[in-house]
Amino acid sequence: MLLIFLLLLFLILILLLLLLLFVVQKALVPAYDVGDTIRNSALGFGVHSPRAGPARAMDAEGHSMGVEIYPEFNPPVRGLIYEAEGKAIADNVDRIEAFSKKRKIRPVTDFLDNRDMPDDVDDNEEWSATRTDWYPAAEGLHAVQSLAQAIRSDPKAAERWNMEDPDGLETLLSDLDDLARCLGVAATRGAKFRLGVG
Repeated sequence: MLLIFLLLLFLILILLLLLLLFVVQKALVPAYDVGDTIRNSALGFGVHSPRAGPARAMDAEGHSMGVEIYPEFNPPVRGLIYEAEGKAIADNVDRIEAFSKKRKIRPVTDFLDNRDMPDDVDDNEEWSATRTDWYPAAEGLHAVQSLAQAIRSDPKAAERWNMEDPDGLETLLSDLDDLARCLGVAATRGAKFRLGVG
């Protein structure tokens, strides 16, 4: 009986230790920050989407955990599914913007919610619902295809895009190709679009 009691006490102590480690780990993980390129609204603040939420954390390698960039269509395009994760675009948003501007390509970041969120906003979702910007899908398609083509023709692409992830270039191009596919379908159906973050 005493042995069972000691075992239960030991298990409870282990569970409490694991809980404490989890809490400490959560407290020490820095908030996701990509600088001024994506405003707070594009980090999940002020994005009207079921995926929206607070600023995301970064993992030990500095990659975003849970931040995705995905297309939203108006009107919704029935049956169209963005199959990419969108994480590669989110992880490289600063690099994509700098790369695009250097090559005089319209940055795909132009299609994000780039409004500055006022400091006095209490309800992020309510504020994000005020977003009214929509763009012709053909404009987005041109920007995405131009970016993908410029990356593919860049002799230093593997070096530039695989710095943190050995599959970074392949994943980014896959995400861009799927985004282009969706924008192509949306353009033929006359839909407008914007990029959401969640």
